[in-house]
Amino acid sequence: MFEQWINGFLVYISDEKNLKRSSAEAYISDIRAFQEYLHSLRLNEPVEVNDTEVIRYILSLQRSKKNSSTIARHLSSIRCFFQYLRDEGVVKTDPTKNLKPPRKERRCPSVLTKGQMMNLMDMPSDKSEKGARDKAILGLMYGTGLRVSEIIGLKIKDVDIKGRSVNTKDRLVPVEQELLESLKRYIEEYRRDEEPGSPLFTNSRGNNLTRQGLWKIVKSYSRTTNPQSIRNSFAVHMLSNGEQPGRVGQLLGHSDPSSIHALTELVDSAQRDSGGRA
Repeated sequence: MFEQWINGFLVYISDEKNLKRSSAEAYISDIRAFQEYLHSLRLNEPVEVNDTEVIRYILSLQRSKKNSSTIARHLSSIRCFFQYLRDEGVVKTDPTKNLKPPRKERRCPSVLTKGQMMNLMDMPSDKSEKGARDKAILGLMYGTGLRVSEIIGLKIKDVDIKGRSVNTKDRLVPVEQELLESLKRYIEEYRRDEEPGSPLFTNSRGNNLTRQGLWKIVKSYSRTTNPQSIRNSFAVHMLSNGEQPGRVGQLLGHSDPSSIHALTELVDSAQRDSGGRA
């Protein structure tokens, strides 16, 4: 009987739901895998299936090392199948009604060690305009945790040398002395004749630096590093040095209190990944 209803389900999702062939085949593949599992339990009728069997099947997928996305897809396919069976009057209840897919695994954030960050920032030579610009950009990323959009949006006037800060549209961010010297040298040597309202960083043609352009700059020094990993490193290293999560959240521009919890998880996972050498 299962086979009969699987065939009917295929017609339903193909003709009535207008699913692409590849999507329909994926649904059917998941249902057939579930059918085989039920057959091993000697269950051959849809009405014999309850939530316990579905839960056990999900657990079997977990034991076989299926990732959470794959398991969630299987559950979604089974749910859709039983909703179809309920609409057809084959079953009275949907055994997946109160079941939730497993949480997706959280990827360990990409974080550089302090040594790796120092090496990265030492790569550009400030003997040329490009090198001085790149050194200032990398320093700003790691020294302030600014977002890409904030860095490319900075104007020359936003750098307050006396106030030892950088002013974004949303907040005033303190700058350490070494980074401040790098910014001061770059502005005095290469941006001295520009208007205060001009972009702080430009490309080789003198135009505004774009998001893609900034990513390319970082990638030119390290193919395995990107702006987000540098921002992560800023947060992790500050937290590792004992800074309060709330303060780090403020510096990163987070307004959502839940982001503070995410930051503490960030440093914990990074320290586990690096053996405590964040």
